[in-house]
Amino acid sequence: MSWMTGILGIAALVALAAACRAWAEARHAAHRYDALEAALLEALQCIADVQDSMSGLHGQVRGLSAGLDRLQLRQTRGAGPNDRAGFDEAIALTRRGADARELVDACGLSAGEARLVKVLYGNAAGTKHPEMKAASDTH
Repeated sequence: MSWMTGILGIAALVALAAACRAWAEARHAAHRYDALEAALLEALQCIADVQDSMSGLHGQVRGLSAGLDRLQLRQTRGAGPNDRAGFDEAIALTRRGADARELVDACGLSAGEARLVKVLYGNAAGTKHPEMKAASDTH
């Protein structure tokens, strides 16, 4: 009977050793899982950042494309910033209430030219623009 007790003791030790080894492997696997989860979260954040950047770039490309289309249209029509027809159109649009941005887009004027057209032709005939009035009041 003592030999059975010895065999059972050895079997219990082997089972205990196997359980300890399994526990250690499970613990190691849990650490690997945590590390993989952290890496996955970091990768997902990088993907989100790239998507945000791509969205911003997409908007910029659309804006550049629209600008290129306007330039090509101006080139096709022969209109340029110094083209008299462009200024005549800008004056007509200004008298109908267009703002400076519309003049830049529609007539191919620079922002400064559009502001100047607004100052010179933006109000009804016979009334001074506030900037022109302020300048004449000081003299």
